[in-house]
Amino acid sequence: MNPRSDARYRLTLAEGYLDKAERFYEGASWHDCVRDAQAAVENAGKTIVACFTPIEKSHEPAAQIRAMLDKGLIPDPARAMVVEALPDLEALGWKEHIQATYGDEATFTPPWELFDEAQAEAAIAAARRAVAAARQVYRTLFES
Repeated sequence: MNPRSDARYRLTLAEGYLDKAERFYEGASWHDCVRDAQAAVENAGKTIVACFTPIEKSHEPAAQIRAMLDKGLIPDPARAMVVEALPDLEALGWKEHIQATYGDEATFTPPWELFDEAQAEAAIAAARRAVAAARQVYRTLFES
């Protein structure tokens, strides 16, 4: 494991998915926006994890981050940044990943019928904040 390389790769993914989510939002493709915003949030969370420890195989990096915070594994000043980002990292997890990718299988509703503009706007706002936090943590640890 190379924390800097792993974190840089995840940050690249987070930024790329955020860019795609922005373009889908502009094109009013709400489920595509939510799907890529969720991927941006997930990879932003994995960026933060990778800065300190190996990433677990999960679509919920916020759970690993919460455990890291509880164990005191994230030092200041990064700790304050991570605590502030945690609600956004928790906002888009496994449930949104499944719905934006596969829809609601219980009701046979495809993903493009599940999401509206307000949900896409909330998802992209969370993604913007999560990616900004991941950038800040990465820069604090590896570029200062």
